[in-house]
Amino acid sequence: MGVEYKYVIVGAGMSAHSAARGIRERDLVGSILMIGQEPDSPYDRPPLTKDLWKGDKTLADIDLHTAEKTDAEIWTGVRATSLNPDTHTLITDDGRTVNYEKLLLATGGSPHTISQPSDRVIYFRTKHDYELLRALAQPGTSIAVLGGGFIGLEIAAGLALAGAQVTLIISDDSPGSLVYPPGLCGVISQKFADHDVRVLTGRIASEIQEEKDKVNIYFDAHPAVHVDGVVAGFGITPNNALALDGGLPTEAGGVVVDAMLRTSDSDVFAAGDVAYYPDDILGRRRIEHVDNAQSMGKTAGHNMVRADERYVHTPYFYSDIFDLGYEAVGRLGSQFDMVEDWAPGKTNKTGVVYYLEDRAVVGVLLWNVWDSTDLAREVLKEFGEPGSVGNPAKQLKGQIPTR
Repeated sequence: MGVEYKYVIVGAGMSAHSAARGIRERDLVGSILMIGQEPDSPYDRPPLTKDLWKGDKTLADIDLHTAEKTDAEIWTGVRATSLNPDTHTLITDDGRTVNYEKLLLATGGSPHTISQPSDRVIYFRTKHDYELLRALAQPGTSIAVLGGGFIGLEIAAGLALAGAQVTLIISDDSPGSLVYPPGLCGVISQKFADHDVRVLTGRIASEIQEEKDKVNIYFDAHPAVHVDGVVAGFGITPNNALALDGGLPTEAGGVVVDAMLRTSDSDVFAAGDVAYYPDDILGRRRIEHVDNAQSMGKTAGHNMVRADERYVHTPYFYSDIFDLGYEAVGRLGSQFDMVEDWAPGKTNKTGVVYYLEDRAVVGVLLWNVWDSTDLAREVLKEFGEPGSVGNPAKQLKGQIPTR
């Protein structure tokens, strides 16, 4: 025996919220249960590293009001531990058995760590992490940011705006050098310098230890760094344990789904960070960005009611570093060949960067170029086959207007 719901969503993030909204667009009355590990109901996540630090939003502003908008029942602080697709049941860590007709895995991911998290060592992922970091980030407090990815650079900028003494510690040669062309890396580095952010390059933390009111960061080949607090953005591991327990196939860490976002079991779906799905333009992939979470969640919700909608959206992503901003589609990385197309007189200020692999476009960076993600997708479609770009300057420059 157990409780019964028509639709069960495991996870309570943005993908889960969008799925509940999607269900309600097709089924106004079917019961919905959402099970989330965090103590909070679904909330808007991008402001955790952006708007909240700039003062453009408050914590109250990011609540998505899921229960109010969808009439879903939400269990917070609860983890689903076992799944049996044959019997359509799952079990939670507080001993409850849940029976479902349709199930969605929107379980997200867990941050990579190298030590125990604490009030002074924060592996940034959640609203609670933001609250801990905000309390720590008093003017003059010394805080080290570990990791030079999107999250690390955004958090370092946010902390600097809050008045903290920030040390950004990265493994690469300069902020953004694993992603952007050298000219843009210079712009980003200067922006951090203008805000008194100390940048330590070529360093990988090997150990973090707390000692009284200080945190010590150790490296294999460099002196230790001593600060009041540490925040790390090392990426995530997809939370696929429930899928594995239910015998559902995984690949590249994600749960394998078809174009309808169904797993190998037609009554179990997956969406968001944990889904390994077929992208119409870029092939099979797993994406950890908000546009994908929202659009995929909505499609999954539709298909939980009636499986007739292919997920055809190629998502974009964006980032803000102080007053620098961009949108992008596809894969970005300094390992690719890059073709830069800057607006006249605005080199490294306004333009488009095309990323190529095997003479095919695999990614498009829109630096201070807005409302052009659809054009970027068209470029990826037109020049996505290996060998399709024989003359990059002639074929690509001007494809997307830079002014």
